[in-house]
Amino acid sequence: MNGKSENIGRPKTVRGRGARLLEGSVILRALMRFVNFVYYSASRSMACLLFATCGEDSEPGDCWLVRAGRRFRDKFLLPIKRGCIRSFERSRILTAIRLGVGRLTGVRLRTYGTFFLSFGLYTALMYVLGSFAFRREVNDLMDLLIGAGCFGLSLPLLFSEESLAKAVCGSRIMRFLLFRVIGIRRESLEDAAEEPAAGKNNIAFVYGMIVGVITYFVPLLYLLAAAAALAVLLLLLTLPETGVVLLIFAVPFMSFLPHPSLLSAGLVFLIALSYLLKLIRGKRSLRFRALDGFILLFMLMTLCGGLFSVSPADTLQPALLYACFAMGYFLVVNLIRTSEWVMRCIAAAVSSSVLVSLYGIYQYLSGNANTKWQDETMFSEISGRVISTFENPNVLAEYLIMVLPLAIALMLTQKKTSVRLLSAAAAAAGLGCLIFTWSRGAWLGFMIGLLIFMLIYSRKTMLLVLAGLAVIPFLPFILPQSIITRFTSIGDMADSSTAYRVHIWQASVHMIQDFFAGGIGVGNGAFKLVYPSYTLAGIESAPHSHNLYLQITIELGIFGLAVFVIAAILFVRGCLSFCRKPGGFRTPQLLCAAGMSGVLAVLAQGMTDYIWYNYRINLMMWLMIGLTIAIRRGCYREEGTASPHLSDAESGPSLELPLAR
Repeated sequence: MNGKSENIGRPKTVRGRGARLLEGSVILRALMRFVNFVYYSASRSMACLLFATCGEDSEPGDCWLVRAGRRFRDKFLLPIKRGCIRSFERSRILTAIRLGVGRLTGVRLRTYGTFFLSFGLYTALMYVLGSFAFRREVNDLMDLLIGAGCFGLSLPLLFSEESLAKAVCGSRIMRFLLFRVIGIRRESLEDAAEEPAAGKNNIAFVYGMIVGVITYFVPLLYLLAAAAALAVLLLLLTLPETGVVLLIFAVPFMSFLPHPSLLSAGLVFLIALSYLLKLIRGKRSLRFRALDGFILLFMLMTLCGGLFSVSPADTLQPALLYACFAMGYFLVVNLIRTSEWVMRCIAAAVSSSVLVSLYGIYQYLSGNANTKWQDETMFSEISGRVISTFENPNVLAEYLIMVLPLAIALMLTQKKTSVRLLSAAAAAAGLGCLIFTWSRGAWLGFMIGLLIFMLIYSRKTMLLVLAGLAVIPFLPFILPQSIITRFTSIGDMADSSTAYRVHIWQASVHMIQDFFAGGIGVGNGAFKLVYPSYTLAGIESAPHSHNLYLQITIELGIFGLAVFVIAAILFVRGCLSFCRKPGGFRTPQLLCAAGMSGVLAVLAQGMTDYIWYNYRINLMMWLMIGLTIAIRRGCYREEGTASPHLSDAESGPSLELPLAR
């Protein structure tokens, strides 16, 4: 027994001696002193004082404006709100929808089986009649296959006496999809599961027959798409938070649909309408702080930039789209307010980035990468740049560097080994796809964002930075030559891409000098109209200035840039104050740091490219800002606590409309 004790204790002694040797190392102690000195100097720097003394969470005091706002709310807003709530709750439309959903979930599966049996039979019959009896020219074999599938689905349902709600509550897969993924409340189905409704099989058979006959005149895929759209609409009206999760997941895949920007704007508008209806009914609340005020001001300036410009016909639509996408920020911060919804949003962002990354890696390995966006003479060793689900490799890279820090944060925070391994695999896939975009600006932006995240995470990161500086001379012997050549070409005017950007920047500066105060208006149409008068070095046309900050100044003037910069400062300051909370790092702080790092990474890339040229990147950036702010405003709930996290001074000026009064 004593021998076992000695053997067990020996490895700990060895490890303890090794740790003491490292801690006693003169070199390591000197490096740690240097790191502490750097952190101390940074905490006393002017930049730190700037972020520490101005922010959206400063104490408002009891000024006359705040008191007037409270009196206006209590005397006017709340009575109007109560009246709207009573009107909505008693409306016939809302009552009919509530009763209809309750009845549909309470109907027995046997009744649904009768519907699918009738629908499958008549769909197949319509296909046969159209093909052989009436000789219809257009006959889609998919109609016959779907009809046969519905017929097969009906057979097991015909012998079940359970209600739909009870069957869903009894299925692990359906419980996971509906309750864990989508976020439907379990209580809403459990009530219907206790008392099944008496569905009429003959009526279900007639309904199936009618829908089956309609497939003769309308393609079945259109009917299914309409049914799916109706189900999504009903879900969004009932649970607008689901729309936010869906939007975050679907942004990179909108390119597979016609008019992706308009569809994205339509989805944002639909979520906003659902949220507004919930807000009027008292089912949701509204928070409005200083950062929200500056983002709203930037939205209004963007709209003005579309109405008053050198060419209103070319600028109105882009201005409306930009303002609509910025609305996504307000939807996220006001709808995503619990730990469950935060994790659903993060899981949606990371999982969609995995699909995008795997598709991009497949493009590169299969030889489908495009050489359109590279100097083939200077970079002949690069076989091409991947675009995945986006139209441009730089746009793909902008999306990846926003989401990659979230995957890294999940890898560091999750307790389950399986989740950490999946997060590590997602980060590896995203990093591999980012390399294959060959976007130098995105590489730099990602390195800046990752460095910020790691410096927040641990002071020991400075040691890794110093070690990295020492390894730089040996990188040509470690990394592939193609990466070294691509990275060292930054700033090389021999590269046609670099020379192209520099000349556009010079012309853009001259444009700013003439339109310093008010700008020329929002959108590429206005830029293309004015740029030829300032072109240099034979670059007669350009879609934009290839710099986010130059472009904002050109479009909205110096005041538009000032509002955007102030909003960015408030955003960073709020996140840093939350990450510096005492008590060590917890999951909310690391997720907030990851979100902030992703946003800062893409803003850093904005120094070399106009990242809002693609509308979906503009939307994704506002969604990521909103998600980061939602975390730090206290929506993330630690396991075992009764109340969500709040920032140090979250009692800043705000307008709070409670859930119910």
